[in-house]
Amino acid sequence: MLCFLLFIFGYTSNKKQEHAQQTTTTNQEFSATEQDNENTSQTDQTIDTETFTMPILGFHHIGIAPASLSSSAKEWYVSTQKFIEILDLVAQYEYTPITAADLVTAFETKHIANKPIMITFDDGNIDFYTTVFPIIKERNIPVTLAIMTGVGGKNYVIKEQLKEMNESGLVDIQSHTKYHAYLTRISKEERMPELQDSKAFIENLLGKKADVLFYPFGLHDDDVITDAQEAGYTLGVTIIPSTTQYINKPFELQRNLIVEYTNVQALLE
Repeated sequence: MLCFLLFIFGYTSNKKQEHAQQTTTTNQEFSATEQDNENTSQTDQTIDTETFTMPILGFHHIGIAPASLSSSAKEWYVSTQKFIEILDLVAQYEYTPITAADLVTAFETKHIANKPIMITFDDGNIDFYTTVFPIIKERNIPVTLAIMTGVGGKNYVIKEQLKEMNESGLVDIQSHTKYHAYLTRISKEERMPELQDSKAFIENLLGKKADVLFYPFGLHDDDVITDAQEAGYTLGVTIIPSTTQYINKPFELQRNLIVEYTNVQALLE
């Protein structure tokens, strides 16, 4: 819910054997219809230029917004129909969904799936578990969920659900800090626990690395990036709206936040 305060938005089958284990998730087959598309996995590509194209789509809520919410809060709800249409477009344009963890590997190996795309969700809202998780399981589409580890209650996913989703192999859980902090507006002494505690919580709970930081409100600067590196992160995700990613800016990955009226087709064409 805290992300409602955001003030910026809108902003097949021959795999190289040596990369097979590293990019299993990126080569998972997925279908945007009920047809069987078992032969649609794609080979990888080498990242050998300063930039590469990879849309990162950022969502918050999928479903119908409660009537009691303010108009600005309702902005962050995308209808289930719209979300399914977006997944259909991802398939239509032959993108390969990858996770944040896959992207870490890609930066390390300089190999990435052809036409990669990241589908991400912020906060850890309960509608991710009740609405999104069943859809991605049906379609076998990997996504990334960035959670606030210090915020809980009936509106957020709980530990058991996080474990279940992590074990599915389809949900890569990463950090959105502990309390959704304004990272550029607090001191280093306040900032480091936000970064370190969130990372440690995820890694201890799930037995996996949490190497990717999704900046709350998209707020970041040189000090935040330095502290994120010190805390052990290797990538950082902004809300700067672009589909271009820079190899030399791993902590400034660009992401388009998606709302109901976003023209996603224009981003993917």
